[in-house]
Amino acid sequence: MYCRNCGTEQMSDNDKFCHSCGFAVNSLIAAVDVMPKPVHSYPMPTPYAKKWNWGGFLFPQLWTLGNMGWRGFLIVAFMFFLSVFDSAFMYANTGYSFFISAIILTWSILCGIFGNRWAWRFGSQRDDIKNFERKQRIWWIVGLVFLLLTILIVILLSVFYAVIIMNYFPIFNSW
Repeated sequence: MYCRNCGTEQMSDNDKFCHSCGFAVNSLIAAVDVMPKPVHSYPMPTPYAKKWNWGGFLFPQLWTLGNMGWRGFLIVAFMFFLSVFDSAFMYANTGYSFFISAIILTWSILCGIFGNRWAWRFGSQRDDIKNFERKQRIWWIVGLVFLLLTILIVILLSVFYAVIIMNYFPIFNSW
């Protein structure tokens, strides 16, 4: 029997370790030694880690839930609590509304900057970089679609309310 690590012939077939390099040569121990590392221990390829994550930036709440597991649930629950807290104090002029909006915007920016690294580290889609990029691209498309739909709805509502005001309140027609 030969060592699979250094190629040295072993003195006995019953040896558990190579007498030259110390590698486990017994079949049971060797099988444990040559098992692949868990996927999460592989480092993310450096060029992709530094890319901006548009899905995390444009749609941070759902992106966080989909890519960060239980950590994402806790973060989104905290953001939901902040939103409820914000709506409770919206008309009180307490300054909380600006502070809470700043926290949510900061989280959105952090998801854009560190999103790829977080999704690789905490997410479940770490099988290969191409599949990971494809899934993050889907998040980017979903985020972009929701952003464009939000802008479209705001424009349509603005036009709708302007038409209503002009038709039902003639005092504004004199402008």
